[in-house]
Amino acid sequence: MTAYIHPTALVNPGFVPAPFTIVDEGAAIFADVTVGSFVRVHAGARLHEGCVIGDHVTIGYGVDIGDGVVVSDFSFVGRPPAVSDGAEDGAAEPLVTTIGRDTSIGCLVIIELGAAVGADCFIGDRATISSGCVIADGSSVAAGSVVT
Repeated sequence: MTAYIHPTALVNPGFVPAPFTIVDEGAAIFADVTVGSFVRVHAGARLHEGCVIGDHVTIGYGVDIGDGVVVSDFSFVGRPPAVSDGAEDGAAEPLVTTIGRDTSIGCLVIIELGAAVGADCFIGDRATISSGCVIADGSSVAAGSVVT
């Protein structure tokens, strides 16, 4: 298997997937996006212009990644679709994860469902951003930190 892009994914015509990349239904990949090997982009995720996604990265369901964001190797942003998103039994809105423009995310970072990272932020290696947390524009999160 070299790569798989679901027929309903909205992918810029110039996008060239790396080996073993999977792009699920309804995902959107805009211009000048680079995606490494063994990357999974789940349904509904949006990778805006100029994003760089490293190797072995998972972009969860419905994640919105802004222009120029860099997500380094072995990171996990959002969640896979099998986990409850709060939209069941009449709940108002499902939780989403957003990453603002020009943010840099280090290796082995976990950004949970429902977290929001502002623009121009730096998230150090092995940091964890818990669900519901909001990281303000221009903030830095030190390597190894757990933000709850």
